[in-house]
Amino acid sequence: MRWQCAGILEPEDIEMLERVLRKMLPPNATADEREWLASLLVKAFQSGAADEAALVAKIADKSQSTLPAG
Repeated sequence: MRWQCAGILEPEDIEMLERVLRKMLPPNATADEREWLASLLVKAFQSGAADEAALVAKIADKSQSTLPAG
């Protein structure tokens, strides 16, 4: 059983989240934008998006909103 529902992230989960974060961040992202996207990724993962494709799809839906001002 995975512990993601309990909020515990395994090392391989963190590695996957980092890969997705690097893929989705623009090169000139501000610290606020990085933090915003990272928090969306963790929330998406904890709500059931358990692979890279699902995370990207879920975040793409959310990215319709405005990025935080940097």
